[in-house]
Amino acid sequence: MSKILIITSNTDTSATRVIKWINYLDSSVEIIRLNTDELFDKYTIRQNGMNNPIFFSYNDVHFATNEISVVWLWKWVQSVHLTTKDIDLSVNEIPSIKSNLKNELNVFSQYFIYHLKTYHCDFLNYFSINEINKLEQLQIANQIGLKTPHTFISTHLDSTDLRKMIITKPMSDGIGIHKKDSFFRTYTSRVTQNNTNQDFMVSLFQQEIKKELEIRIFYLEQNCYAIAILSQFDTQTSIDYRNYNYAHPNRFEFYSIPKELQEKIRLFMKHFNLQSGSLDFILDKQGEYFFLEVNPSGQYAPFNACNIYPDKLIAEYLLTKHYEHYSKT
Repeated sequence: MSKILIITSNTDTSATRVIKWINYLDSSVEIIRLNTDELFDKYTIRQNGMNNPIFFSYNDVHFATNEISVVWLWKWVQSVHLTTKDIDLSVNEIPSIKSNLKNELNVFSQYFIYHLKTYHCDFLNYFSINEINKLEQLQIANQIGLKTPHTFISTHLDSTDLRKMIITKPMSDGIGIHKKDSFFRTYTSRVTQNNTNQDFMVSLFQQEIKKELEIRIFYLEQNCYAIAILSQFDTQTSIDYRNYNYAHPNRFEFYSIPKELQEKIRLFMKHFNLQSGSLDFILDKQGEYFFLEVNPSGQYAPFNACNIYPDKLIAEYLLTKHYEHYSKT
């Protein structure tokens, strides 16, 4: 019996909701939820020969790569645990060993995804376990015809760089740090004169776009579902709505984007071989749309408040692909 495989993390609630929808729509379909942050700690893994399936086993969960009909590659959270209690290691040796262990696990993880593909199962997003490069996204968006903010990369700023308002943002997904009772996170921030005439790590800068709205688009199999985020009315969220104001949350509204923009989004997603993802845009004061980035695992919970239910749409997609696969075997 073929199975649906959902690759995610232990704390992910989106996968939980999608699984509930699948069970509601067709309770006969078997679903395997693989939490990648537990994969190498809890599962027994074995492959007897490179041309044979990889078997996974943990408690009452057992599956092999040749049993999978469709894969939702949603999140990949990889943890490396190194017990040094009984090992005589210096402080300087531990980081290099952890780095080597991470590389070893990365090689297997990438092979696991590739190996699943050899059995001709369908994928909802087939991409490297590493994130899709944000700088490459901007370049491809420009080539396709999507407008992007003027962007430059530098290790130094001078006063001429601030002739127009500019912002800086992480080139990666950024980090969050808990310290005592506080939480610090890297957000998009406005650059000031205090940041000039000093050297720093290579960083991403963009012209600040005076926005009318922030637009988040949930994309699934050629279809675009959009909502407007009214973040510009709150100084806390006006630069980056992810700097949430929990006391006074931003308002979300259903939004319709032009067909021309939808077609460019389809070309962009096709380039990265993405069937699904969350795309962020800004609508400026002149009515122009500016692409910011796509996140294949971007959160879509606000869509539910606008009568768009991505969890149900994803469940229906997975079931459709499952039925198609099952009918061929």
